[in-house]
Amino acid sequence: MGKTIDDMKQDKIGSNSVISYLKGRGVKDEEIKWSGIETFIEGKKSVSKAELQEFVAGSMLQIDVKTVEDYITINYTQDELAELDTISKELDEAWVKANDIWTEAYGTDIPFDILGSDDTLSAMSRYVI
Repeated sequence: MGKTIDDMKQDKIGSNSVISYLKGRGVKDEEIKWSGIETFIEGKKSVSKAELQEFVAGSMLQIDVKTVEDYITINYTQDELAELDTISKELDEAWVKANDIWTEAYGTDIPFDILGSDDTLSAMSRYVI
């Protein structure tokens, strides 16, 4: 939609012509619907090319997909992978043990909202490690 508006020859267009102009140049109904442009032009007699460009620029959704590999690359030996696997299993076991202790003391599983508390985690680690 943005390119279609950028390519407009006229500097102003009647609001009642915007949607048909966009559709006539290949902009899909879904894009028109989700952009919110119909609400933007509603009640206006006309809109300028600059207003449309500003609207589109402000309503664009940009999604950048990143993966761990985009940030770090780690090459582990088989021995290191085995050690990491062992540590992971030990942490899982420690979590279960900590949750059991917590449940015994408080009658419920550990609430996730407290996990950010250094005091709580250090107190729990005395029993787990």
